[in-house]
Amino acid sequence: HHKNQEKLELELPLPPSINRLYVYNKYTHQKVYKREGTEYLQKATILVKQFVRKNSLSPFSDYFYLDLVFYLSRKNSDSHNYKKLLMDVLEHGGLVVNDCFIMDRTQSVFVDKENPRVLLTITKEGVIPLF
Repeated sequence: HHKNQEKLELELPLPPSINRLYVYNKYTHQKVYKREGTEYLQKATILVKQFVRKNSLSPFSDYFYLDLVFYLSRKNSDSHNYKKLLMDVLEHGGLVVNDCFIMDRTQSVFVDKENPRVLLTITKEGVIPLF
């Protein structure tokens, strides 16, 4: 039974919301991450790299399910707004070759003011290649 077939769990701090993520650079005419976003990207990427190493994973280069349980700091937060940076982190951290392969499914949303976070469960098994 290959290790990649099992369900793998990873907990990460909640990323900054997309609403707070970007600043417009008037010189390059591009949206760039604000410092908060860049700092999260750096810190969370390290956590993902450690997780990948610990589980001896090669970066996924095919579709897989990513089940998400969000613990948000307030009730009316929109869980969708946290996914952009989260997907970038998973790609930067070497979990996936390209985050287009992540089929994300939000399973639950809770409120935890003290410890906002996201619990990720990765399932490779039984995924039917779409192409």
